[in-house]
Amino acid sequence: MELPSDELSAIIASSALAGRVTSVEPFKGNLSFRSVLVRSHSEDFVLLRSGGSRRTIAKELAVIEALQRILPVPAILDCDADGRRTGHPFLIYQYVVGMTFEELRKRKCKKEISEAAGSIGSELGKLSTFKQTEISLKTLGLTGRSRLSESDLDFIETQGWLKEDFDLLRSLLAMWDARLTEVYAGTSLVHGDFNNRNTILHAHGGCWSVKGIIDWEHAFIGSPLWDVARFVCYEQQHSPCREPYFSNGFAGAGGHLPSDWKELSAMLNLVHAVQALCRKDLPPSAIREFRKLARTGIYTLVE
Repeated sequence: MELPSDELSAIIASSALAGRVTSVEPFKGNLSFRSVLVRSHSEDFVLLRSGGSRRTIAKELAVIEALQRILPVPAILDCDADGRRTGHPFLIYQYVVGMTFEELRKRKCKKEISEAAGSIGSELGKLSTFKQTEISLKTLGLTGRSRLSESDLDFIETQGWLKEDFDLLRSLLAMWDARLTEVYAGTSLVHGDFNNRNTILHAHGGCWSVKGIIDWEHAFIGSPLWDVARFVCYEQQHSPCREPYFSNGFAGAGGHLPSDWKELSAMLNLVHAVQALCRKDLPPSAIREFRKLARTGIYTLVE
């Protein structure tokens, strides 16, 4: 697939990057090219396109601006949320140079991993204390997270993706219904995709810490526990690398974790995986991943 050059050329020519660009490159694994790396002589930038929904750019811009003095988020260079300049909404922000937690973890240095996990937990704890009314969060373009519906479950059953585990899924949803209702009632700002790749880290003064939190397109109104669960989604109970550093950092920055947060995280990740499987545009590799995550969640919770 080639870069959508005509659209990108028009956007760049209308933006603060006009006359400064040396190259435009896709990010590894980003087949939609919704975001691309734009290099200039002096520094690099990320250019985000709307991806078919004009609201995504306006929401991401509003969230990043609201968090500028609270969290390490990228500095905005330019934005045309309405697409008035070229017909294509866009957002340009400074590229955050550093290493993702996924990359850092591959170095297998326990000290580095523990420092990074603690810093990530601390930044998420700060986000959990970001006090805004639900009404004011809605002015940022945020809504609540939708619950699993009967039609969603019917679709999963029809596809046969969980097969013999489907009855266990229904039983767990019934068993955890009251706790899930409490989580859905949350009114905090939630990142929505707080994974190993969306926190950029750097070493400063010999210690690893968060330099930038990126990709806010999935932000919504809810409980911070959604983000907590997402970050520990791939944590191995027999050989943890994020814990207890992540949860200590979260609590130390003001975040609240209920006594059953680990089990609740497994349930939230199960719900996330099942909801993801309901999307009609998933490639086969993503279907395999979410089926595996769903089954892992089910068997973790029934043990």
